[in-house]
Amino acid sequence: MEMVALVPGSSRELAALPLPELDPQRPPLLDLGGDMAPEDASSDPIGRLTSAVAQADRLATVAAAFRDELVATAYREGAAEYAARLTDLPPAERREWGARAMLAELACALRLPEGTLAKRLARQAALAAFPRFREAHAAGLVSSWHCDVMLDVFGHVDDEAALAAADEALIGKALELTPSELRVPARRWRARHVPKTDDERRRNLAARHVAVSPADDDLCWLTALLPAAQAMAIYHRLSDVAARAAGPDEPRTLDQLRADALCDTLLACADSPSAGVGDGLGGIVPTVVLTVPVLSLLGHCDEPAELEGFGPIDIETARRLASQAPSFIRVLTHPETGAVLSVGRERYRVPADLKTALAIRDETCRFPGCRRRAVRCDIDHAHAWHRNGRTDIDNLEHLCRKHHRLKHEVGWQLEHHGGGRITWTSPTGRHYGTAPAREVRSMGRAKPAL
Repeated sequence: MEMVALVPGSSRELAALPLPELDPQRPPLLDLGGDMAPEDASSDPIGRLTSAVAQADRLATVAAAFRDELVATAYREGAAEYAARLTDLPPAERREWGARAMLAELACALRLPEGTLAKRLARQAALAAFPRFREAHAAGLVSSWHCDVMLDVFGHVDDEAALAAADEALIGKALELTPSELRVPARRWRARHVPKTDDERRRNLAARHVAVSPADDDLCWLTALLPAAQAMAIYHRLSDVAARAAGPDEPRTLDQLRADALCDTLLACADSPSAGVGDGLGGIVPTVVLTVPVLSLLGHCDEPAELEGFGPIDIETARRLASQAPSFIRVLTHPETGAVLSVGRERYRVPADLKTALAIRDETCRFPGCRRRAVRCDIDHAHAWHRNGRTDIDNLEHLCRKHHRLKHEVGWQLEHHGGGRITWTSPTGRHYGTAPAREVRSMGRAKPAL
């Protein structure tokens, strides 16, 4: 059974779930004896199961708190050790690159983006201002989400006395409330005792942004951090448009109508939602890289195309985007291996073709976990040019400026294995492999770069 079938998204779906037939002679669902026996063991099997889950969750929280403390300690001590080893750097840079080196080391070991790990370390350090919450978290009494609420609400407060008072005032509520419920009294306490300053409001406003991240089935999440008044006004505007379009003959839900209204408003300046999914592409004039399997292009199979920066899309959408793009690179791929066969003859000059092939192959910085786009990266010789390294596709890779310097300053090494596959070796001897976004055939030995 698929997991999605076990997690209903609405009360209607919950009511539709079939209940299993229970055999009175069935064995216990869980053997809760020994160390896993809950403290409040009950003869009721539902009570025993619930208690076991609660206890397991507490143990998981204890383990997570210990892990966070260990990661923070490893970062501090490892950064200092790295800094002491970087004797070739000026003293002023050793601390910075020691910290960068240890962050990269831990991020690779944990298979996390460096930015994610840096935020985790910063939040762990900030939690020291809330000793009651920190102790409760270590004991498994409050979750990481409860701690995150405190860090979010009081993130820009510098008054140590105020933070200590908030810690004392809100820990009792955290033991009784869910994280979302805790946010309400926390914000009220903050507003009453530590009102936001003009500087903090300016900092918050400066954080506004729009972001996009892939979802499933040709969908994306489009998120925006906006001033509250504007965000609510936009939402109410979309709701008004959706409500006007709703009716007995309208099959779309209000959520779907809001989504369609958003697309139409931004792409076509419409006053009402269009017919639904699939419309609204007419306003997009992209410069795109489309990877199209040869057999799909010929109509002999349904293998999806790939849109750079997103991933698989259906062939029909790819055709529509390509027909509207003033500039695009069509990449034809081998029907069995997926290897790139051509990047188009309009980009004939060797240096430009090689850069194009590299960008198509890599898409992002090739350091483990880094997602910076290739167009914003350096092209690096894995085997240095001044040491007889070749300028060809099997000796080149994209590295963002930070990881380019990390390779040279700290001593990370990499090795190409053909087809864009790379193995990185950290200064401590740990190995990490990275695969290309797509395979590109070796183009042979290129002319040396001047």
